[in-house]
Amino acid sequence: MVYQSTQDRDVSASQSSYKLDDAINHIDFGRFHIKFLCLVGLTYMATACDVGMISVIGPSLKCYMGFDSLQIGLLSSAYFLPRIIGQAKFGEFADRFGRRPIIMLLNVWHFFYVFLIIFCPNSFWLMLLRLVSGASVSRRVMVGLFSEFLKPQHRKLLILQQLFWIIGSGTRFLLGAAVIPWLGWRSYVACTAILYFLVMIISWSFLPESARFYNVTGQVHMAEKVLQKVARSNNSSLPPGRLEKLKEQKRRGRLMELFRPAYRWVTIRVWLLFFCGIFTYYGIYVGSTDLVQVSGVSFMNERNESMNDLEASCSLSFNIDSFMLLSIASFGELVGVPLNIWLVERVGRPYTLSLNSFISALSFLMMAFFTGKVMLTFWLVGALAFTAGIFTILHMYALEVYPTSLRGIGVGSSMAVGMVGAAISPLATQVLMHKNRESALFILTATSAICCLIPLTHMKETRGENMEDFTRLIEEEETEFINQQFQK
Repeated sequence: MVYQSTQDRDVSASQSSYKLDDAINHIDFGRFHIKFLCLVGLTYMATACDVGMISVIGPSLKCYMGFDSLQIGLLSSAYFLPRIIGQAKFGEFADRFGRRPIIMLLNVWHFFYVFLIIFCPNSFWLMLLRLVSGASVSRRVMVGLFSEFLKPQHRKLLILQQLFWIIGSGTRFLLGAAVIPWLGWRSYVACTAILYFLVMIISWSFLPESARFYNVTGQVHMAEKVLQKVARSNNSSLPPGRLEKLKEQKRRGRLMELFRPAYRWVTIRVWLLFFCGIFTYYGIYVGSTDLVQVSGVSFMNERNESMNDLEASCSLSFNIDSFMLLSIASFGELVGVPLNIWLVERVGRPYTLSLNSFISALSFLMMAFFTGKVMLTFWLVGALAFTAGIFTILHMYALEVYPTSLRGIGVGSSMAVGMVGAAISPLATQVLMHKNRESALFILTATSAICCLIPLTHMKETRGENMEDFTRLIEEEETEFINQQFQK
């Protein structure tokens, strides 16, 4: 009798099925996720050292390779321009061909071209390699993959990407101060290449493909294998039965799918928020030094007027005051991390976005009226911390609001629009700041105010919701949309 009931129970389990979200929730958070989070952190630290490379090695390039200020500025812009295309295209490829192969390709790409910078003989090759390496966006695809293994209650951990970025930003100055005076600027580039090499090797041995991607492409058995691997790593198990097979989604990673009726206004809001949010973040990030200079607060040592420009550039090393400014610019963002982790679950994503934008706008406005060292530093930290919060929460929201078959292109196209803002932000900070300080700050204030208002226009809340697959969600919402049109 006992044998019969057990057999019946096994048959019943074999005939039952579970959804992928049920499996993710059942596996819970464990060792696999901790390892993945550490890999994301290492990737962000490597990228921060790379993005800020020119700011660290710039004085050495002026001194030893004869670069002028215009060439240094072009090198900084060169990194952002190809990202406008790279963000969207590689996001599309991740939806069409899978997350893992695109991450592997981008990791090899970035390591190879950063490694070649070590041997650059002149400005032409340095500019070319910065352009090519800037197209790699592996960390965005990797965070997207990480999010697809998290249950709703744990997706607030995506805000920790901001923490890793801050650590990397601060590390680049410490690393530069430690190796450049002794071994030259190429040693800093070599250290950055080593970080990318570690990311490449660890990713190759550890990263699985997305179970969600396998599921929407009809590869349900591969999705089950991935889930079983994650469950074993977490000392957990899968729900009884077999994974539910979904209808295969053919139209994956297509830009025009973002403008179908169910997602049109979501995309318009998200794109506008990414443009304004990234514009303000990079605007204050690259313009903080110019801001304190035009505010009458000098953090730099006075130089001998008899020096020419080349001698001055060679003599200006990291002194205590300038290093303090760079540290504030890098580590000031830490203020917003714990607050945002708490807020996104308490008040939701849109309201947290709006609050971060309001504090950013207030900080920019106050800096227009305060020029003293203490108050200026206080509001500068507030601007850096909460503009970074806008950026981070937006990235998390875009990962949640778009379905599996559009997640790569949805986030990638949003980042591409944001990179347009990043490319033009120096015009409103570094250039305009020296002509009219108040006008530059008012532009940043107005842009942050736009970010504050958009989330209040009935943006969809994603707190506590499972990630959707494209087919089920789009059919439900389009059917509802069509029915509403007929009723009218």
